[in-house]
Amino acid sequence: MACLKEHGPRWWRGEGAIERLRQELEQHDNFAGIATAHGANRNTLSKAWNDLGGECLTSGPKSRPIEPSASAPDDSWLLIALKKAGDAASVDELADVADVSPRRVREALERLGHEGFRVAETDDARVVIERTPRPSEDTHELLFAGEVYRFGVVSDTHLCSKHCRLEELHIAYDYLEAHGIETVYHPGDIGAGRGIYKGQDHELTHFTYEEQRAYIVENYPRREGITTRIISGNHDCEGDFGRAGADLCHGVANGREDVIWDGMYSASYTLPQGTRVDIRHPMGGKAYADSYIPKRFAESFEGGDKPNVLIFGHWHTAFYQPIRNIQVMCAGTFEGGGNSLGQRRPLGAPAVGFWMVEMRVADDGSVVEFDPKWRPFYRGRMVA
Repeated sequence: MACLKEHGPRWWRGEGAIERLRQELEQHDNFAGIATAHGANRNTLSKAWNDLGGECLTSGPKSRPIEPSASAPDDSWLLIALKKAGDAASVDELADVADVSPRRVREALERLGHEGFRVAETDDARVVIERTPRPSEDTHELLFAGEVYRFGVVSDTHLCSKHCRLEELHIAYDYLEAHGIETVYHPGDIGAGRGIYKGQDHELTHFTYEEQRAYIVENYPRREGITTRIISGNHDCEGDFGRAGADLCHGVANGREDVIWDGMYSASYTLPQGTRVDIRHPMGGKAYADSYIPKRFAESFEGGDKPNVLIFGHWHTAFYQPIRNIQVMCAGTFEGGGNSLGQRRPLGAPAVGFWMVEMRVADDGSVVEFDPKWRPFYRGRMVA
């Protein structure tokens, strides 16, 4: 037909395709007839009709269903029959709709199962089918496309503690700078504070608020192009300093242009696509299982108020697990073991190290890829 040639070789696609297919079906009775008349592939035409949402068409005044070809099986006829009879129709009902034998229905169901459809036949001979997307390059590109964001995570650095691993902290920032990281999230306890637990004075290198603040402003890593976003932890705003109304973390941020204080105990950051990153400094000791309390936090969010990424400080553990589609992390520490509190309470071995995270964010804010890399430091393992 000249009118179809004007639409090009793929006339069964694009605007108006469903109407053109209807016209052809009226003239040629079925897809096999259309394929013969126009040198097209019958399977391609049938799939196009199904993809466009075409109904279970009849061929001629007798209203008989479009029959499947015996020579080249195309099981789209069964999908059309399912659409008409319902996804939980019986095999006999589908056979009646398609005007074929029940055996042919079962054969077609088996083929669909091999093609990526999840097909099941219940005890009462009813068919349940789930349509699943077939793997394709386009599908993968759409599902996992998005903008890449990269950031670092350090926490519980506890400067002015005798057990602070300040040299390792500087190595961590060197590493992040070398890998082009521009933002580091710090979920609290930048300093040691004072009066947090009994006997802490024996663990300190500096004692007053001003001494600790000045030391941290001078010695906390400073790298060109890196901004540290930080919240106050219990060592920063509780104890002796907190009772006097001082916040060590806030004070340090006031003395450093590259350190931004975002509040006490928690902060939330929203990326341009709407992706939300929360950092928290909770209270209380760690549970027996590292995942227990983070899981309880993740379960406490209402469905519409969940962050995409949730990062915890305070427990000195390193942990990652997706929970309720939230990427949950525990940030680790830069305070080694051996303090008097750890000798009196079973706090567990500290996870000294940092994270570098790369994630891909879709246009709707979904995190479609999340790749956290943990970089640990082991006691006594340094390179000369």
